[in-house]
Amino acid sequence: MPESGLPAQSVELKPKTNRVFSLARTFALFIILIAIVIASFRISFYLGKKVLFQAKKPELSPITAPITEPPPSITAMQKLQEEMEKEKAKLPPAGKQVAAKPIVSRQPTAAPKAVRPARLGTYYKVQVGQVADKTTANQLGDKVLGDGFDVYVKKVSGGYRVQAGAFRKKTEADALAARLKTKGYQPQVVFE
Repeated sequence: MPESGLPAQSVELKPKTNRVFSLARTFALFIILIAIVIASFRISFYLGKKVLFQAKKPELSPITAPITEPPPSITAMQKLQEEMEKEKAKLPPAGKQVAAKPIVSRQPTAAPKAVRPARLGTYYKVQVGQVADKTTANQLGDKVLGDGFDVYVKKVSGGYRVQAGAFRKKTEADALAARLKTKGYQPQVVFE
């Protein structure tokens, strides 16, 4: 027994480990783990690249679809717009006064064209006559055109309408109808 009267304790002495060696070993394990993670990402990238990019892309063929002709009403409106642009180009610059010339919509020998008004809606239309066949309508249209009036031949139910004008105001339509009566026609003003 020791002198103090306390039982003796056994003290175990551990060998002192080298702190530098322990730090180097931990650092080496960390580097190895980083290398393993990088290698696994790299391997998975190359495998994915081979799997994803080896597939053949489908060949794309051009889409073909038939282009249909526009309806006659659109074609007529496009022609009318072209004619209006040509007439506008012939006009003198603004500010100059030039004697007005009567504008004739077509030659008397050609068949009258069916032309719709530029604005949509209801109009007072001056109808010179309504006939069953197109030839008679064209002949009547040529006669009215020869007398100095603009003419429109329009297909309607029951035949063809020979029309001398379409107006927003009834007074304008009545004035044209009166001028047609002086030339011997029997015009009617209809509201459509």
